[in-house]
Amino acid sequence: MGIPLGILSFASIFSGYFLKKLIVGSKKSEEFFEGTIFVLNENSIIMENAEFLPLYIKIIPTIFSLLGLFMALFLYSCRIQLIKFYC
Repeated sequence: MGIPLGILSFASIFSGYFLKKLIVGSKKSEEFFEGTIFVLNENSIIMENAEFLPLYIKIIPTIFSLLGLFMALFLYSCRIQLIKFYC
């Protein structure tokens, strides 16, 4: 599985490098992508204010992700110990 993923990753890197001008840098691309992402004014204000949130609020997703990881590892190790105990 690693070989196909490696080939795809190199292909995406090189195609992105060589086709960058086609996607980002020309007037046709601006006309093509015009209006694809619509943002309400209320949402843009909320997103601008989200940058200035306190640090403890910004790290809450990281804390819960790590908590879930450790809980999964703990429950997995307990499961193995219970299987050994009953068998």
